[in-house]
Amino acid sequence: MSTDLNSKRVRRSYQAWAIALFIGLSPLPLSFLYATYSYGERNVVGIIPTILLFGCFSFFLWIPFAIVTIFKPSLERLAMLWLPTSLLFIVTTFFSFAFTIPIHLRERDKAMHVIAKNGKPLVDAIEAYRLDHDGKVPLNLEHLLPTYLTSIPSTGVGCYKNYSLIHENEIPSWYPKAEWIVEVSISLGFGDGDTLYFLPAQNYDDTPMRESVTLIPMGDGRDWGYFNE
Repeated sequence: MSTDLNSKRVRRSYQAWAIALFIGLSPLPLSFLYATYSYGERNVVGIIPTILLFGCFSFFLWIPFAIVTIFKPSLERLAMLWLPTSLLFIVTTFFSFAFTIPIHLRERDKAMHVIAKNGKPLVDAIEAYRLDHDGKVPLNLEHLLPTYLTSIPSTGVGCYKNYSLIHENEIPSWYPKAEWIVEVSISLGFGDGDTLYFLPAQNYDDTPMRESVTLIPMGDGRDWGYFNE
């Protein structure tokens, strides 16, 4: 009888550690999934960064949880599993993000070409508006509706959804002088200020930090500029 009980305990222990190992290593496939599919038209994996962030912060919950086991010893086994699982989760998250950066860069490069191509109707509509209004730039993109556009075009990239119209007096100093620009923030989420922007005069060589600018073709002979901060 005791032998069967011990074997059940051993089996349960193995199962518990197997689950802990599975959870601890889960950031690796999650990070690859996020890097591969987050730049599609629908950002269907947007919840993954939240899961990874919560998993990392769960480590700090171990301390109050361990205190609770003083009053409820039955939770001691779970507390013993929580700490190594959380630590493994954090380490795996860190390394998996480091390993998937090249995938992020590759997929984001594809996304930039999609954004540039899908921005053509918007750029053309702004130019048409200016021709009809003595060179004046619309106050915002909604002013193009419904005469010049039936709807504001989507970027086609789920994590970078919106185009922004910036007027001359609002253009940051690191851009060349222009009457207006269209901009899309394409930050990787690591504190960078990477942007994709369209200059109507195509004067990208006048950019103060032009060595940080890569041209992205729109498909009609005009280009967008990718500013890599």
